Amino acid sequence: MWIYFIFILTFSTKIVYPQTCSNFENGIDRPGPWYAYIQTISSADACCNLCNDEGARCQSWVFVRTGATIAPGCYLKQNIPPINQASNCQQYCTSGFKQTSLIISGRCAYPGGIFELGVDRPGDNYVRLLNVQNHPTCCAICQMEGDKCRAWTFIRNGAPGKESGCFLKDKVPPISNVPCVPCTSVRHGERTPSYLYPTNPNDPHIWPNGLGQLTVRGRLQQVSLGQYIRERYSSLINSTYVASEITVRSTDYDRTLMSAYSNLVGLYPSSKNFQLPENMVQSNVWPETLPWQPIPVHTIPKPMDHLLTVSSCDRYGDLVEELRKSPRIQRLNNEYRDLFQYLEKHTNQSISDIFIAWDVADTTLIEAIYNVTPAWVTPPILRQLRQVSDLCFYHLFYSSEINRLRGGPLLREILQNIENLISNNANGRKAKIYFGHDVTISAILAYLGVNYVHQPPFASGLFFDLYQQDDNSYAIQLEYLNMTNSRSTHIMTLPECFNAMCPLDTFIQLYQAKLPQDMDKECESTKIQRTFPRIHHVSFSSK
Repeated sequence: MWIYFIFILTFSTKIVYPQTCSNFENGIDRPGPWYAYIQTISSADACCNLCNDEGARCQSWVFVRTGATIAPGCYLKQNIPPINQASNCQQYCTSGFKQTSLIISGRCAYPGGIFELGVDRPGDNYVRLLNVQNHPTCCAICQMEGDKCRAWTFIRNGAPGKESGCFLKDKVPPISNVPCVPCTSVRHGERTPSYLYPTNPNDPHIWPNGLGQLTVRGRLQQVSLGQYIRERYSSLINSTYVASEITVRSTDYDRTLMSAYSNLVGLYPSSKNFQLPENMVQSNVWPETLPWQPIPVHTIPKPMDHLLTVSSCDRYGDLVEELRKSPRIQRLNNEYRDLFQYLEKHTNQSISDIFIAWDVADTTLIEAIYNVTPAWVTPPILRQLRQVSDLCFYHLFYSSEINRLRGGPLLREILQNIENLISNNANGRKAKIYFGHDVTISAILAYLGVNYVHQPPFASGLFFDLYQQDDNSYAIQLEYLNMTNSRSTHIMTLPECFNAMCPLDTFIQLYQAKLPQDMDKECESTKIQRTFPRIHHVSFSSK
């Protein structure tokens, strides 16, 4: 499999997206990569409306009813995958799509390809096919060509100054010869539960290193992610460690520090020919022959870390308490009241709101990975707990002030990294990788206006890539690796950018003015004491 680090030129034609996704396809399944899966959606109409609300980011959707072999719910997609005629989902599935851009390009580096709406890749054509009717077919033909086809562009009739058809390319056309600098934010790998509720039947000793610790599988997930980062940026980052090229920062937790060191095993293997076998990624046994070399990871004590954690930010704790009293959360509490009562009965603890239920969900979902859940955790209860977890990650950062305090500091540093690069003050630094938590990723997504109902999975990552274009202007592209052990990222189109490549000036205008400046001052508490019980697996304050 070839994975390229690519410079992209955005096409200047304005793209107009319709406001409704009226193209319903009853009994049709369009399988392929999705960027959001929402279990709580109960109808095709609601799924379609959600896709509309997402704007240009959502190009198609599939609603799966209960009874299919696929998990029921609403799947939102950034492309329009081809129909699977052999799918057994016909009686359970409804799909829909929007009218797409006149020009669509893609890289076939991953299964299903990567679609870039409104993007042109001129040059390096080895064939033009006139009888191709849509971009999924163009991508499929490119994939059938094997290594010969490196990229493709599909142009519909009507694109100004462009010949229509499917253009297959033997290269990925370079648009600029100026390297770009990535900033990557990563969630740690699989961990053990952070706490055990009073009636938990499992002996704490079944978790060898204790609670809240990285598992062996979690380390291997990070090795695999490090290999992906190596493949992704092979033309940018030296194959051997160069201290001036890269900085790695982690929160001061065992699981994030160990994740960082494990990731660097994959990014800088001491053996050039080392490749972690696919079957090893899913195991829970550390291979004795895994090559390793020491590479520094930087951290600061939790009470001082406003960049990746807010354990010392009392104002954040105040805001979360206000959120827990809000009508929005009260409605959720009422919706899940029966579940709370069921959990209270079996855990012997008070479940006063959805955030306390989140604690139980966090523990139980990890136990489910190892098949050690108690008998009362039935499949329907497990699904509800997963819904609770996903909803909490979304609603926790619905408040603009909360996501500003939690996601703003890291985004401010990323913008500072970019400014240093452009002004030649980066001292040769080509990449920065930050190892944090699921809430770290959710907060940044929320601050940027692209969060959705989900919990960032183990070893997921956000990639901020800076590109210099033909006119010497700069643009940022954000990609989200939102599946563990995956190689398929999702390009996140930011609000008001209208394209995957967001001009840097626009990006700064949208976000910089709202960034927190003095975290010590802004984190000062406005309250004397808290009234809500603490949430165990999410740190809100040093109190």
